[in-house]
Amino acid sequence: MGCGASGEKPAEAKEAAKEEVQEAKAALVSIDESKFTSIFKKGGAQSGAWIGDKLYVYVLGDAEVEEHPVEVLDINTMTATQVGTLTGKDWPYTAASADGSMYALAAGPVIKICKSSDHSEVCSITTPSPHYVWQLAFSPDGKKIACEGDRCKSWVYSVPEGTELLAVEGEKTSDYGMNPLWWDNDTLFSFHMWFLYAHTVSTKALITKFEVPQGQFPASGVQMTKSKKIYVSNDKGVLHELTYDGTMFDIKQSYERFSDDCGPDNMQVFSDEQTVLYEKAGGGHFHVKVVGQYEKKVLKRGEVEDDLPSIKEVRKNSSETLIATMGFKGLEVFSLTGPVTAATPA
Repeated sequence: MGCGASGEKPAEAKEAAKEEVQEAKAALVSIDESKFTSIFKKGGAQSGAWIGDKLYVYVLGDAEVEEHPVEVLDINTMTATQVGTLTGKDWPYTAASADGSMYALAAGPVIKICKSSDHSEVCSITTPSPHYVWQLAFSPDGKKIACEGDRCKSWVYSVPEGTELLAVEGEKTSDYGMNPLWWDNDTLFSFHMWFLYAHTVSTKALITKFEVPQGQFPASGVQMTKSKKIYVSNDKGVLHELTYDGTMFDIKQSYERFSDDCGPDNMQVFSDEQTVLYEKAGGGHFHVKVVGQYEKKVLKRGEVEDDLPSIKEVRKNSSETLIATMGFKGLEVFSLTGPVTAATPA
């Protein structure tokens, strides 16, 4: 090589390149409060899931009815079509597989799994739960499904065989709450009150148990990002970031008064893994905050906050342009990018 030539970059150039990469990773999702717009409402809808970026499946009817219509909303045309019926006299719950190819429904102790393409039944699983099945969660590969039953219990089943693979029981601090979350295809987390369990499904072994200090795990306050950051609410305004190394949990960082003195509830963590949409406790406007920062944005769900209906579920679509909320007054879908115009039929 010629005089002064080098096979390596100068130290300053290396450092600059490193900082550039770090800045790229830290790029934040842009959310404009002025574009937050309600685009669809459906009274009576109780639970739903995105089965495509613009397709949302949901179940109608409360615990007083036995036949629950199942509908799919197509955002492209802004039309809702009934695709089936779910039988069961309880509050319905819904979940979709990671690739959107299947969805699961329950309104009692029976889980019904359907194909998203034609809504045909894949399998039906009867759980030992005497009354209901609440939270549902597919494993990342869609070959297993976990469900929360009553009396602090949850189960894992194979799909489509319906074989029971694991049964988990909590500390019985209350009758409710064994919220399932998959770490990988063979590791299941279960959140019960202020306890967090990790189990290996294939061996049925308990890996570890963790207790969150001074708070609890509300089911709507648990989120895991693609890089496996675990964000949990302690329901007292604190957001904890947990780590898991395969053998134990630890609190990496706690963000005090993240949502004042209650919540954060109904959390959705965006793809930058720093921006969190949440509400303080069961109703009111949405807040958006970047983890570690004090400033927040307010996304208004209506004009008078005190009159807004409570929310049971919040789901964002894959492109992070739509937010679906489910509550006792039904489904409402919001756009994060302004009004949506329905496609004109050909």
